[in-house]
Amino acid sequence: MGIRDIVRSFRLIRRCDLMQRELIQSLYYLKNMVILGKGRSMSSELLMEELAEICEILKPAFQDMAHYLHIYDKESAAEVLNGYLNTGFSRDLGIVLAGWEDIPPDELLGTVEIYLDSLREDSRGKREKRDEIISELIYFPVVLNAMLVLTDFVFVAYFIEQQAMFNQLF
Repeated sequence: MGIRDIVRSFRLIRRCDLMQRELIQSLYYLKNMVILGKGRSMSSELLMEELAEICEILKPAFQDMAHYLHIYDKESAAEVLNGYLNTGFSRDLGIVLAGWEDIPPDELLGTVEIYLDSLREDSRGKREKRDEIISELIYFPVVLNAMLVLTDFVFVAYFIEQQAMFNQLF
């Protein structure tokens, strides 16, 4: 595994994190729309177009979903989000977004909040894992330095003992 592969994997991880962050922002936007009552009168196609306007990285995904919804292909529209994110719940979220107008208005807020909670938990878990790795990387040199100092004391004590024994011989 070369340096290019490592850089590529870090870029891919960073891009996935940014996509997840945009998805969380999109869900907050949807939540606000539902609270204001605009979600009831909005079609799924129009919803995807509005989400495409507020997103940068997920813009192509929402535009593709809007295209499929325009030609009445909800199954393909639902799969688009899974193709971009490929997480455990992206397929389900794509189905919810593609069938936005089919969900009863009183269930919309609960549905959006469930996905928000799931995304926030996933994001929190990733952040905690990253912070743990960083703290271990910071802690490792400190422990290594302490081990070197202790090893130095052991060698000094050993050589002093050897010198004392050598002086006793002569």
